[in-house]
This record gives sequence, C-alpha cells and structure tokens, in this order.
Amino acid sequence: MENKQVFDDYVLQYDKYRSTYVKELFDDLFSYSNCNKDSFVVEVGCGTGQATSWVLKTGCALKAIEIGKNLCEFTKEKFKDHNNLEVINMPFEDYEVKENSVDLIYSASAFHWIPEDIGYPKVYKALKQGGSFAIFGCPVEISDENKKLKDEIEELEMEYFPAKNTLTHEDENLTIQQQYEKYGFRDYFYKQYSTFRGLEANEYIGLLLSVSAYGKLDNNIRDALFEKMRGKINKYGRVQVHDKIDLHICRK
Repeated sequence: MENKQVFDDYVLQYDKYRSTYVKELFDDLFSYSNCNKDSFVVEVGCGTGQATSWVLKTGCALKAIEIGKNLCEFTKEKFKDHNNLEVINMPFEDYEVKENSVDLIYSASAFHWIPEDIGYPKVYKALKQGGSFAIFGCPVEISDENKKLKDEIEELEMEYFPAKNTLTHEDENLTIQQQYEKYGFRDYFYKQYSTFRGLEANEYIGLLLSVSAYGKLDNNIRDALFEKMRGKINKYGRVQVHDKIDLHICRK
C-alpha cells in the first residue's frame, strides 16, 4: 500500500476523530472564491468528507477525487442523498479534467501527498482564469495547557520516530506560500483558526490512527506505543488537543 493510502484501513477512526474544520474557514473560502450553486468544484483527497459536507451546502457541482477505495465507498454512502456530488476513486494525478474548466479546487490535509511538480501545474491548468485554489491543514497537536503530558508524549514519539519530520508548522506554511508563487498563482491569503478538544485515551488513539505515520507502523510496535500512551493519558485523565487549522488560498 502506498503511504497516501494508509488511511483506507482506518476509515471509521478517520471519520470520527479527524478535525471537521470550522464554519469560519468556509465563510472565508466561499467569500474569496465566490463559490455558489453555479460553480464547478474539485476536491483533492476527500477522505470521509470532513470538508466535503460544507462545500456541498453551496449547491455547487462537486467532484471529489479519492485514492482510497474504502474511503470512497464510505463517502458515497455518507452523502448518497446529495445529487450534486460525484466521488471518483483514483489518484488526482490520473484524473482527467478539462483545461480552464474549474472554478475552485481545494484539498483538506491531502495535497502534500501529490508530487509538487505534478499537482500544482495540474491545478493551475484546470482552473478558469481567476479560479481559486485552497489548501487546508490541521496537524495533530496537544495543547500547551497539558505541558507535562505533551512533553511525555513527545518523548515517546522520539523513541518510536527517531527520524520524525522536524519541519515546524510555520516552515510548512511558508513552503505552501512559496509553491503557490513558484507555479504562477497570485493573491495569496492565509488564515489560521483554533479549536480545542478534550479526549480520553482511546479517543486520542483513534485520532492518531488518522495520522499516516502511526498507520504505517508495524502492528506490534504501534500497539506497544499506544499502550504506553494510554497509561500516560490515563494518569492525567484526559488530553486536550489543539486543532490549529490553516487555510491557504490563491487565484490563477
């Protein structure tokens, strides 16, 4: 299984625990892009539809591209009553879209899986002149209010992920802006939204299964790590997760 398909084995956990984003983000997205019932929209990597549900409310014609077969089937069933949605099971790299035909392309926590030199030019080519391209992000992060627990969890992660990506959240955001500019996009806009969630140990474990690094671990190693995490979280009662939700948007 390719790394970008790892979530296909954890559909229920992904749907239950992954961030559902926030209304304010979509208010800003729709205001910027003027997405409405007459728009043609493409979603890259719909997962189980955390972002899909918001966009469908505009009445637009939405095509959701998803590489995971199980995720596709789940999302089709979830939104079966919406006649303005088509869920397509294929990599975005293989999706054929007419040049200058799309009003809005967006990707929620998925576009980083697509090779930069393929994804950005393909989006640019597909968009109408003035069309919008949005990338959302939401890394899993323990709130600083749980500083002692956060430090203990990070120690465990260093033990099991010694080569873990050390790129900071700020660096990742800057990289997206630079890639927009590199491939000819303009009118860059960025905003971050914050929410907090209190999770019990098993709920936090369910959230981690929606993170590719954990899904790719050997089962025995992952089980041992999660057992240690449960013990630490249970010692404190609950863990507070800080969802730092990023919106990056630009125009062709």
